Amino acid sequence: MYHLAKFLRDSLLKLPLGICLLFGRFVGLLFYLNPRKKRLAFKNIKIAFPEKSSKELFRILRRSFSGFGLSFVESLISSRVYKYLTLKEEEKVYKDGGMLVGIHAGSWEMAIAYCAQRNNLAILAEEQKHKGLDKFLNQVRGEG
Repeated sequence: MYHLAKFLRDSLLKLPLGICLLFGRFVGLLFYLNPRKKRLAFKNIKIAFPEKSSKELFRILRRSFSGFGLSFVESLISSRVYKYLTLKEEEKVYKDGGMLVGIHAGSWEMAIAYCAQRNNLAILAEEQKHKGLDKFLNQVRGEG
């Protein structure tokens, strides 16, 4: 898994940014087409939004999977995307210590890495099931 992830990242870094982002949406579509993942996600979304129709729930589901694929690719090529980011109210981040708490939403991997480039941070992350993927993600998170 480590070598596959590294190959994918190295390949994406050579492609134009637009192609990378399109590929991210394609990855999301692949996950959406996985019946097991789609069924579980639909069940969870239905619990979260019981008042919404099935049509609305499937629209949310498609957009969620698309966003997931995009986030995945953005985290792999984050060093290329930093120049397009702005941290609102960056002056409120304490330079001499403190704790920054974020949520696991959107492009959170990239947001954390972006903040780490500008501040001295320690990042807590749960170990992944796949040891090779865990090793790869920790390397990507630690790059400057």
